[in-house]
Amino acid sequence: MSRIINNQSKFIIKQYQVGLYRSASHTKVGKLGIKILIKPSKKSVKENYQKIAKIIMGLKNAPSENLKENISGRINPIIRGWCNYYSSVVSKETFNKMDYLRYKILFIN
Repeated sequence: MSRIINNQSKFIIKQYQVGLYRSASHTKVGKLGIKILIKPSKKSVKENYQKIAKIIMGLKNAPSENLKENISGRINPIIRGWCNYYSSVVSKETFNKMDYLRYKILFIN
């Protein structure tokens, strides 16, 4: 039986961040050990955010007659593709963060 040991608790494979996290504890059993979570990497999140922000900022100064449809038509395929790519990993927190950042770009800035 062979073992692979990594001294780091997190590492990146392609665009996924793989990390070891402590799992919950049980009152009768005690600590349940560790679990492996795979999340989108920070670099991938940043690149996606910058791509969407660039599109939105470019269209914000456009005439406002079809602005909403124009923005949603341009960024929806990007968002949908990125979400489909990361749907098989633990990405709820990342998706919530990206939603907030898009809201902030569109309505607050």
